[in-house]
Amino acid sequence: MKWRFLFAALVATGLFACNETKRENAGHVHSQDSVVHSTSEKESQLVLDDGKKRKLDEATRNNIDSIKKTVQFVASSQQKDYAKVAADLENDANRLVSQCRMSGKDHDMLHLWLENFLSDLKQLKTASKEEQPNAFAKIETLVKEFGDYFE
Repeated sequence: MKWRFLFAALVATGLFACNETKRENAGHVHSQDSVVHSTSEKESQLVLDDGKKRKLDEATRNNIDSIKKTVQFVASSQQKDYAKVAADLENDANRLVSQCRMSGKDHDMLHLWLENFLSDLKQLKTASKEEQPNAFAKIETLVKEFGDYFE
């Protein structure tokens, strides 16, 4: 029950942060106009920017690095506490969402990746002991693929 509440709070925070009409932060205006919200216009899969990796701002890069480090540490360890991993990754995702300052197509692609990440994280949190390794493997693959699309 606690996990469901935390996950719901994370999703609500992400939706609020990115759907705000205008938000000023450190001189940067994050407006709804800079994000494609129409289903017909929104990309359904990650794509490069004319063959180049998408750019990230420093805060996003730092938060993604934290997620990568957590995943790499768990993947290389012998004993895996998936409940702790899920909590750590959820904290990293919360920080990533709360510090979202990007805009434009790079932002849209980041959020597409984040939607997939949050979905896989939810699966890890609700998986049985037997399903946890496969659920974690999906997150590990997604985190590795991040580097294919983002600097």
